[in-house]
Amino acid sequence: MSDFNLASSYIYALTGDPNTVCDFRCIHDKDKGVPAHNFRGSLADTWATLCQYNNNGYGIFCTINAMDGNGRDNTNVHHIRTHVIDLDDAMTAQASYNLAVNFQPQPSFAVQTSPGKYHVYWLVEPYTGNDFYTQQQRKLAQVFNSDKKIIDAARVLRIPGF
Repeated sequence: MSDFNLASSYIYALTGDPNTVCDFRCIHDKDKGVPAHNFRGSLADTWATLCQYNNNGYGIFCTINAMDGNGRDNTNVHHIRTHVIDLDDAMTAQASYNLAVNFQPQPSFAVQTSPGKYHVYWLVEPYTGNDFYTQQQRKLAQVFNSDKKIIDAARVLRIPGF
């Protein structure tokens, strides 16, 4: 069952406005050979479509940084709005999460993605520069023992509520 309020709260936490136009990606959860589908719009405008895909076995994801609407590659990143770590190692995730929430500066928000696993977000003043973003992401991954693949500015992460 999809939860619009939870998904909307996530978009609000990420962007400051639940009506922000976002880039969504529907990726089949079981069969990675099934093509993914991309949608752009506000959560409210795309909700019915996203729910339909979710009901058909797709995970619903969103780009964490603002895109230009012309594609979904790093060249299409309009500006950076957040840095994030993905704590999915069952052996270290809880300790890394505890370290992150007590770090200075403190994270803006966190999402528990499954028991003992987290995405932790630091919102930033909007800036451009994918190379700087990648450098910072690598540093965060090293400090917090997070997923080292989460370094690209066009990254999508799963939206809570689906």
